[in-house]
Amino acid sequence: LKEFPTFLTNLPLICLHLNQIKIGGQLPSATPSWSKMYIMEMQSTLLTGTIPSNYGSMTQLAFLDLSQNLLMGSIPTSFSNMNNMTYLSLSSNHLNGTIPSGFGRFPKIFRVLLQSNYLQGSIPPGICDYNKPIYELQGNIDLSNNLLSGKLDPHCCCNCHNNFANNVGLVCSSSDNCGCYKPSTSISCNSCPNTSDILVTPPPQPEIICPAL
Repeated sequence: LKEFPTFLTNLPLICLHLNQIKIGGQLPSATPSWSKMYIMEMQSTLLTGTIPSNYGSMTQLAFLDLSQNLLMGSIPTSFSNMNNMTYLSLSSNHLNGTIPSGFGRFPKIFRVLLQSNYLQGSIPPGICDYNKPIYELQGNIDLSNNLLSGKLDPHCCCNCHNNFANNVGLVCSSSDNCGCYKPSTSISCNSCPNTSDILVTPPPQPEIICPAL
């Protein structure tokens, strides 16, 4: 394939599974036929271009994986409308700009993976709530290997040695009681102490299956 099959955009799809299929071409815009889309998996498909802003209109979407592609541009602010989202992965692309503030207010989210992009600016308030309790849900958010900056709140600090690593502008303040440790000075997330001995394996992701028609 050299481009996304246009006939798929006209089908009333609920689930779309195209992982590992080398499609190439532009990521298609959402259409009215996709208004009830629940699962969209297009990991490692060589898709290019930007993420269309009208993806936020797919408010029934619970699982979106566009990771390991060649997507550019910013994350649409319309993603904040996806109140049914439980799993979101945009990792390993070429995305830039800031993380929309609405990412800190997803009511049902379980996992957010945005690592290995070129995202800038601060982390939206509330996004680290997804890691509560920190020892049980460690790994459910990954913003590592970006260009993020600013001060991490305590729930982020506790995990910054892996989930927030390689963002040289992020710091943990000496006043933060991170639970895992309390640094004596402000530190970069590239030099967080190893706390793996007190962190446990995160619980498995809840199974998300395609609903029956």
